[in-house]
Amino acid sequence: MGSRFVLLALVVILAGCGGVDWFPAIDPNAPASIELTSDKTSPVVGGSAKITATVKKSDGTIVGSGVLVSFSATAGGNVDPSSIATSTDGTASTTLTATGPGPITVTVSTVSVNKTISVTFVGPVTVAASSPNISAVSGGSSNITATVLNTDGTPSKGATVTFTTSAGSFSGNTTTITTTTATTDDTGKAGVTLTVNPGAVAQGTSIKITATQGSNSGSTTVTMSP
Repeated sequence: MGSRFVLLALVVILAGCGGVDWFPAIDPNAPASIELTSDKTSPVVGGSAKITATVKKSDGTIVGSGVLVSFSATAGGNVDPSSIATSTDGTASTTLTATGPGPITVTVSTVSVNKTISVTFVGPVTVAASSPNISAVSGGSSNITATVLNTDGTPSKGATVTFTTSAGSFSGNTTTITTTTATTDDTGKAGVTLTVNPGAVAQGTSIKITATQGSNSGSTTVTMSP
C-alpha cells in the first residue's frame, strides 16, 4: 500500500512539473538523406569531376539553403571546397581531382547523415592488346591500340604516340623495329602490330608494350604461352 502511494505521489509531482520527455523530439526539417551524382563517369587524370549532393528531409523534400555539407576524399583525391552550405534548391557541390588513375571514394556529410560515392579516374593514355597471349612455339601477332584523351575526357585527335616493346617487334614496310610511332584518329586511337617470330621469345615471358604521348604514358603486356 505504501509503495503505491509513493508511486502515485511521484506521478502527481511530475504532472505538475509539466511531465518528462522520454523521447527527444525529431526535427522534421533536419537532413535525413543525401543523393549524390558525378557529372563524369570516368574522368581523366588532370581533369576533374563535379560531385553534387542533394540533401532532403525525412518527408523527401529538399532542405533548402544554409545546411552545411562537408566533403572528403580517400588518398589520391582532393575536393575543393571541402565544405559548403546548400543553396535554395538543397544542393551543394565540390570539384574532385586525382593525382593518378584509379577509384576515389568521396564521403559527403551533414550534421545528421552521410553518404559515399566512388569515381574512377583513368589515365590520359590507355593501352590494350587484341591478343593477350602469343604462342612461344609458333609465334604470332597482337594488335596494340593506344587511346589518348584530353583532360576534359574528349578524344585527342592527331596526337603522335610512340610505342616501345620489351621483346618481339613492330613490323614496318621493310624493317623490323622495337620503337615506332603512330597518329591518333578522330576517336583518339592509334595502333600498331606486335609480332613475335617462332621460338624467338621464351615461354612464360611477359612482353611489355608502352605507349607514350607527351609526358603521359600507358602500358599493357602480352604473355608468351605454350
